[in-house]
Amino acid sequence: MLSNAGERIRLEAADGSTIFDFDYKPGGKWPRIAGEAGYSIVLANPYSAPDPDEPKNWFISTNINGTPGTGDTITPTAGANLKDFFFGGALPEISFIDNEPIVSIPRIPGTDGAVISIETSNDLIFWQSGGDFEGFDSQNNMTWSLPVTGENLYARVRITLFP
Repeated sequence: MLSNAGERIRLEAADGSTIFDFDYKPGGKWPRIAGEAGYSIVLANPYSAPDPDEPKNWFISTNINGTPGTGDTITPTAGANLKDFFFGGALPEISFIDNEPIVSIPRIPGTDGAVISIETSNDLIFWQSGGDFEGFDSQNNMTWSLPVTGENLYARVRITLFP
């Protein structure tokens, strides 16, 4: 059992080699409900070797107390509506904090198999990676702050599936 105050986590293979070594720091950018209601956090797309120090690479377990010894992820089927699969059909919400746009997107626990990111454009023609991942808000929505770069700013959500 991990401390809800945070701690260093080191996972080793049978031969003593390090699989993961990172700091878990609850609060900040980490998923919020984990630890508070008995849920655990699960590494997203573990076979893609995600950076375990990045809170956006984790999500809340689908069951209280996690699922030790078994999987805890659901992956989309071929032809699935990805917006519905990952976000339950909800649309991103935009709010403003100190005149800075914040994009908030709900994520269904256990959904895995993709990287979710934000792209921005000033003209709807040229798009670039945009926004800084701010973490999970009090409702466990993923949030990004967007750059204010000109008169027009457009944003879209990109869902990139893993092979």
